[in-house]
Amino acid sequence: MLGQDFAVMLNANARRVTPEVRRRVERIVSPDHLFYSHSADESRDIVNTIASRGYSTVFTGGGDGTFIKFVNDYADTTKSSSAVLPAKVGVLHLGTGNAVASIVSSPNYETDLQSFVHTRTRDFQALPLVQAEGARFPFAGLGIDAEILNDYMAIKHGIGQNPWVKPLVQNVGGYFAAFFGRTCARRLRSTFSGGAPRTEVRITNLGDTAYILQGGEPVKAYGRGEVLYEGPTTTTIFGTCPFYGHGMTVLPHGLSRPGYFQLRMVGMGVTRAVANLPAIWKGTYHGAGLFDWHVKRVKLEFSRPMPYQYGGDAQGERTELEVGIAPIAVDLLRFI
Repeated sequence: MLGQDFAVMLNANARRVTPEVRRRVERIVSPDHLFYSHSADESRDIVNTIASRGYSTVFTGGGDGTFIKFVNDYADTTKSSSAVLPAKVGVLHLGTGNAVASIVSSPNYETDLQSFVHTRTRDFQALPLVQAEGARFPFAGLGIDAEILNDYMAIKHGIGQNPWVKPLVQNVGGYFAAFFGRTCARRLRSTFSGGAPRTEVRITNLGDTAYILQGGEPVKAYGRGEVLYEGPTTTTIFGTCPFYGHGMTVLPHGLSRPGYFQLRMVGMGVTRAVANLPAIWKGTYHGAGLFDWHVKRVKLEFSRPMPYQYGGDAQGERTELEVGIAPIAVDLLRFI
């Protein structure tokens, strides 16, 4: 059983935190150090308890949203402004997309917990964070990625409530259904009907020197106040985490330059994106309609409201957003 030196916090509402998962975790973790969160308010209360007890390590389970909520609540509770959060964090593979877990954790949450109990590993991967509007997170986007997320949630809360359909849409299949059945279809109808005008974005460097990349390597530097890009966009994404979940590598250079995060602007249309989907999924696509930078702080200005998400959670729409590297990072326990 766990001692006083680490705790486990699970999202009780997560699909994969089933009664069987609870039983398995409870065989490893003492109930005094195992916490189930049922709401945002309860999450904050749990984090207050965890912080007050001074655990050296905390595991989260329930997906990227659970991890991000813990990090933000912990930083706010402890008023942490240091480069690294006080606790090391383990991320159990118990979410839907598992973008953060994919960096450091095995697919087997039980094996990772048992491994830590027996070895007390301290091997870790530092994960810097980005921030906007007071929130800290490892990845975010404005555009078609958030639109797909909104369509996925609509399917999940619509036909996904059917017990026969539910197992099919609560995984990567649901995102493909949302993309091809709703997002892509809507975009194509708009294109062929001469519908909504194209969206433009203006990206301005607000930080120190920024670099445009080719194949992950810097080829040109930009000073503070310079415009990095101005033109059409379908998606503007940014972060330090290479993954977007389900193994999709959309920010392959997110961790390659210390003190910076990757900004990726996708300007290609839906048909080209579909044609190049395998390479885009693997993070190996390099061609027309895609631009990458390493930046510290930027301002994004859009010609119309764009759907916005961070950490896989929808955040409404924005016409402009300032985003920068956060002053805190997370030491993620590494099991792979």
